[in-house]
Amino acid sequence: MFIIFWGKLKIDFRVGEYMGFEMALQFNSMTNQFTLSLKGSRTHSIELGADAFGNITRINNIFANLPITLEQTKEELARTESQLEAAKVEITKPFLLADELAEKELKLAEINTKLNIGNETATVEAVGETNVADGNALPKMSSADFLKNIGEFNAGKRTDFVGDSFERDDEDIAV
Repeated sequence: MFIIFWGKLKIDFRVGEYMGFEMALQFNSMTNQFTLSLKGSRTHSIELGADAFGNITRINNIFANLPITLEQTKEELARTESQLEAAKVEITKPFLLADELAEKELKLAEINTKLNIGNETATVEAVGETNVADGNALPKMSSADFLKNIGEFNAGKRTDFVGDSFERDDEDIAV
């Protein structure tokens, strides 16, 4: 198997099996280092040195440390499961600041709309189901559609705009 690693060629090839683990050798041209990977359900890697007996000792140390690694992994799994249970309990609780969040999101949407008036590609999205101020439903539309609707409203082609929040009164329009 060939792997491109930061523009350098990294060659990874199988060299055999040891104690039920597949052994693969890699050469990292960036560090000029050989690495041996022992692949089982997990991959364990060691950097190889010039001494053959030292390399064998490193490989055997990986196997000697497997019970310790297994215990650490089990502890990490128990912590993660505990955090999952706590998160499940927390998600069932109601969000206490939902109304304040909806108001802030609506204000943010209004500010973003004002900032994007000249930008035809931006999307004006109403946050939530209803307008907090007057209770009217706000549709989602692109800023181009928004500007088109305003133009039609001002030209007298439309008599409503965004639900019933704006109504056209021809007496108020100076021609």
